[in-house]
Amino acid sequence: MDFNKARTFIEVVDAGSVTKAANKLFRTQQAISLQLKALEDELGLILFDRHGPKILLTRQGEQLYEEFNSAFLQMESSVYHLKSDKTSASGTIRLGLWMEQSTGYLPYIVTAFKEKFPKVKFEILLGIDADLEKALLNNEIDFGFYVYVKNNKLIDTQPVLRRKLILVASNAYLLKLKRIRAIKDTLELDLVDYSHDYASYTVWIKENARELFAEAKKKNPVVTVKNDLVLKELVREGHGMALLPEEIVKDELSTGAMIQLLPKKSKAVTLTIDIGYKKRRSQSYIHDQFLQFIISKNNLWM
Repeated sequence: MDFNKARTFIEVVDAGSVTKAANKLFRTQQAISLQLKALEDELGLILFDRHGPKILLTRQGEQLYEEFNSAFLQMESSVYHLKSDKTSASGTIRLGLWMEQSTGYLPYIVTAFKEKFPKVKFEILLGIDADLEKALLNNEIDFGFYVYVKNNKLIDTQPVLRRKLILVASNAYLLKLKRIRAIKDTLELDLVDYSHDYASYTVWIKENARELFAEAKKKNPVVTVKNDLVLKELVREGHGMALLPEEIVKDELSTGAMIQLLPKKSKAVTLTIDIGYKKRRSQSYIHDQFLQFIISKNNLWM
């Protein structure tokens, strides 16, 4: 077996196209294509469905990729462990996460990890759970940070981050209304919430006044959006109440621009964020180290 052909095959699959792989390997597209054809001839297998520029693997191609990739990653990991020199370990870690995590959680983990592995690079993809789950399964990212994963047959998850959501409204908005004395009174307020899949107000009601749940489910938000930062701005501008992470409204709470509703009569909602990764995909040394690092730090965020 010519291991150069095997490495080229892996690079083409990871890159998603012959053109991108050729650029990364500093070779011509023709040379890459000839190597792939030679590999198929040598093995007597058809590895690709050739319909347009996008790389589509046959079932035999998928199986060979898993075998080849696993073997190369094991060799790479062994070399790094033997050298035991973290400062020389390199690679790119592709992360997918929500916008909110990119402004709070992400800067810390990137900074702390690069202190241990300074040559590592990061690529960040922003999206919501459905987008990030698809990206992980398509090998476009190495790890995703999820509120909820649907395909738990192919994706493993570990909890790494908890966020405390509290019900808030702007002081200016509340001054126009009667005083909020009980949980039932919140049913009369305008609601700004996540879209249906992530609606948080009904969760808060269920946690604090289950008898009001049926009535709360009928309440339609005046605005829905899948982004904490946008929700915060809508609340600040007086469009209604919302469940928001306590850490992103602490300044507004301290100045009185926002008010937490019924803090002594209700419990906050806790949102758990998981890190997700493909179950059957072999990890490189640096990816394995990153996963261990994230899990080891969850005591700071849980």
